[in-house]
Amino acid sequence: MKPDELLGVFGLYGEDPVIRPYKHGEHEKFSSRTYAESIASEVCSKLEKGLV
Repeated sequence: MKPDELLGVFGLYGEDPVIRPYKHGEHEKFSSRTYAESIASEVCSKLEKGLV
């Protein structure tokens, strides 16, 4: 599977959950979509090698 295919499947699960900090400026917001984009290549590489 290629990273863009993996992200396409990820997108089928609905809207991007976002976690916002309790206090403004304390932490950056967390986006599951942004995180998935950052690790998609690594996950696909592990899948190809049978490590996952």
